[in-house]
Order: sequence, then structure tokens, then C-alpha cells
Amino acid sequence: MWKKLEDCDVRGIWVCRNEDCFEQERAVVGPGFYEENGTPVCSECSRDMAYQHTEVDLPADLEQDYAEYTGASQAQVSWGNCADPRGVLTLGASYEIEREEVHSSHTKLFLADYPGKGFPSAAFKFS
Repeated sequence: MWKKLEDCDVRGIWVCRNEDCFEQERAVVGPGFYEENGTPVCSECSRDMAYQHTEVDLPADLEQDYAEYTGASQAQVSWGNCADPRGVLTLGASYEIEREEVHSSHTKLFLADYPGKGFPSAAFKFS
């Protein structure tokens, strides 16, 4: 389900991948940043930073506490190195969502009962 969000509720996380930098600098920027500045640049080495992930601050009425596991294909599991829910989760069962991790082309769901495992969001139905 696609919903319109305000730009202030979305931010991109970028990191410097230059191993010669003293600190691995991190940039947190909103969508308007790119129009005026392009890719974030490391203040230490002046190189373009690498995109890491996107974060979204969902309004309370859009947040989901539980998701129903509907099954996963090999392609869904392979995309973005997601944890494989097949043989672990039960089809039709609902699971408490601990957090979501939004990437540029996929989202991982982290479930309360399975810490540290990011399952493909495409394998779930939200009510």
C-alpha cells in the first residue's frame, strides 16, 4: 500500500567508504537535499558518500504491529540478502513486528521472536 508522506518524514542515510578517513562519516539528509546538492560528500576526504539506506517516520495510523506470513519465493529471499522464512515461520501465522528496515528497492521486517533476522516484507500481509 503506497501512501504519500511529507518530505520531513523521510531521510536518506549515507556513509563515507574511504578507509583513509579518520572517522567513517555518516550523513542524514532529507529528499530536498539532493535537488540542491546532489550526492552527500564527506567533509574529511571530499569524496562522494555511498548510499546506505532510507528511513521513514510513519504516522501512528500507518504503523503495523503485526504481519501475517504468506510465504516467500527464492527470489524474495535472495533479494537484499534477507533471512529465509521458509521452514522457520508458519504460513498464515501473525508475527509481532519489532522494526522495519527500508532499503532502496526492498524492505526487511524484523520480528520480535526472531531477533537479528531481517525477513523480506513481500512475504507478509498487513491488516
